[in-house]
Amino acid sequence: MGGAITWRGVVVCECMPELLDSLAAGTPRTPILTPTQGSYTGAVAASAQTHAGGGAIDISISGWTTAQIWDALTQARRRGLVLWHRTPAQGFTPHMHGVVDGCPHLSGLRNPVLGTAAWQVREYHAGRNGLAGRGADDGPRAYVGTTWADFVDDDKMEDSMDWSDGLPSVKDAHGRVVGPASAADYLTSARAFAGDAATSSAEGLAAARDLAAKVDALATKVDALAARPGVSIDAQAVADALLRAVIAKG
Repeated sequence: MGGAITWRGVVVCECMPELLDSLAAGTPRTPILTPTQGSYTGAVAASAQTHAGGGAIDISISGWTTAQIWDALTQARRRGLVLWHRTPAQGFTPHMHGVVDGCPHLSGLRNPVLGTAAWQVREYHAGRNGLAGRGADDGPRAYVGTTWADFVDDDKMEDSMDWSDGLPSVKDAHGRVVGPASAADYLTSARAFAGDAATSSAEGLAAARDLAAKVDALATKVDALAARPGVSIDAQAVADALLRAVIAKG
């Protein structure tokens, strides 16, 4: 059964506990995630064959607000858990239903017929809601195709994004490092990071090149300002603020 494990009282496959723990930690504004149905079960008739394999879960939304539900849907899909809000209008007691994109334990992998978890993932990719009526997906679409492995890789990249390490430094009279030699040094390192990002992601190439060009221009302007007589600024702080503004604006 794909390494069946219990998570908060329900059986899930081995692909799910780490993902679900991350989802719980990543949705602090929502109530506690309480599963009502896990995997490897056919106990609920309305679920058809979806929960017969691994990678499937239902979560209670009792007492949740619309905003909290949307936040959970977004954060789940960001992690590769394709989560939908099931409603009375669709014939369900309100809950969230999810299947893990990329899970090798999904029901229907060899034969993804209607109602299986593998079929639902295909429907999600095609912009539909994973139900027999094949309606439009009513959840966030920003992370279609993202898997848990993708999320973990992106998280690791974010953890390594401190480009200030190893820069030429200014030292005080006691030899202690007090900051980079100039804004140009600081921003040039950021430019190098942008170049690395460009080579690691074809889709990000144009954006990274644009960022690199903006960084070059910022470095020149900040250091020109710092060199003016009577001007005293923290070049690193200014460069950092400008760089963050550029990134935020895309």
